Amino acid sequence: MSEARLVDRIEKAVNGGYPSAWVVKLADRYHRGLPDLMVTFRTSHNFGRTMWFETKAKDGRLSKIQIAEHDKIKRAGGLVFVAKSVDTVMATLKEYGAVV
Repeated sequence: MSEARLVDRIEKAVNGGYPSAWVVKLADRYHRGLPDLMVTFRTSHNFGRTMWFETKAKDGRLSKIQIAEHDKIKRAGGLVFVAKSVDTVMATLKEYGAVV
């Protein structure tokens, strides 16, 4: 499956499984290396949380610029993940307490 198709499927799954979540495809021609998706959701404690997801095809790897951007997000306290499937994203949201 192509990364573009995976991004679309993840976006649809998150919107369907977590209707109160906000999913944004990130495409910034001025800032290379940003993850593909940003997902903001509520937790059971009614706190908002944001995660970043870089999608990769089955054998895809992060580029050096992507690794650098992920490091910046992590240093700032952000949560960034590599997703090679819809199930990975949905499981991660559940693990971190996203509520429907």
